[in-house]
Amino acid sequence: ADKFADVASYRHWSLWSPYAKIDIYEHPFYQFIIGAYNHRVLWNWSGDLIVDYPGFAFVRPADRTALIGASAGFESRFMPAGMPPERLTLVEIDPAVVGFFRGHSEKNDGVFNRYPVVVADGRSFLDHRLEPLDVLIVGSLDSTARSPWRSSPLSSGLYTREAVLRASQVVGPEGLLVYIPRDQRLARSALRAGSEAGLRSWAFYR
Repeated sequence: ADKFADVASYRHWSLWSPYAKIDIYEHPFYQFIIGAYNHRVLWNWSGDLIVDYPGFAFVRPADRTALIGASAGFESRFMPAGMPPERLTLVEIDPAVVGFFRGHSEKNDGVFNRYPVVVADGRSFLDHRLEPLDVLIVGSLDSTARSPWRSSPLSSGLYTREAVLRASQVVGPEGLLVYIPRDQRLARSALRAGSEAGLRSWAFYR
């Protein structure tokens, strides 16, 4: 049987954000937490899951890095060893998510208490960012995948040609842009927008 299937056995928190009702579930045995907006799962945290993000291999410990769409902070686990906390900025639009994990820091290894956090829309963060970055990561915030664990159909202004161009300006000509779409259509959209913005693009998609 699927070890994650018995949702009734999960520990449960329910809260309201400015955007929707959030239900947060914690598996009773595994270090696994999922967050659902209006009963559609959007993000998760796992302290045990190891994910190979090819683009992260190019991130250096000294790089000034921002992660847009931090959610529970899962992708921060895969930053290079030795990266000082002040070099990674987490950008999350929902203050309720940030507040929950700051109040329950043991649930995600204290991510929101360890790194600088900006509570803002990702596109707004790009538009108002004045200091350059070495690395900009757009996290897996745009899922339209069909899996029941990835079922929230979102749209975002971060995959437009204008947004990709602005992102390229923030990181500069030697910077690194990493997009983590969960859906093939969004992967193609990110590559197309990058090409239209005149960027050199390398694609890694699983």
